[in-house]
Amino acid sequence: LEGLRAAHRSIGPSHGPVRMDGLLVDRHGRVWIELYGLRRAMRGMTDPVPELAQDEVRSVVEIAYELLTGLPAEEPRISAGRLVKKIDPAWDDWLDRGLSGFDGFQTADEALSVLPSAEPVIREPKPTGPVRSLFSRFRWPTRTG
Repeated sequence: LEGLRAAHRSIGPSHGPVRMDGLLVDRHGRVWIELYGLRRAMRGMTDPVPELAQDEVRSVVEIAYELLTGLPAEEPRISAGRLVKKIDPAWDDWLDRGLSGFDGFQTADEALSVLPSAEPVIREPKPTGPVRSLFSRFRWPTRTG
């Protein structure tokens, strides 16, 4: 989303939906959109199209859904909270809005502004009490030799 925001500010939305195979991750964990806008430029479509911004942002949300759940973001879609039990509900709400055909994010700025905190997506499990070991109940064979 930060890459889209930077691209939209500098050249405008001109790439179209982002696909997972068009993303590169460098050795520092930074994600790069490979050859942003080149496909459209090669077809002679060099003018930025504002309607593409929503398509580009939605495609990034689709990638996020697939990375979190392991499933493509196709209809009928199962909520992420049902697939990943320990996911923060704020992520489920963000994904639902981003994947909505009617009320989706219009810009990368909008999606980033309501993105859940940078805390881990998966909540820590609640403590369940003391852990007991059963090893003391087993009789281990001894080596005689």
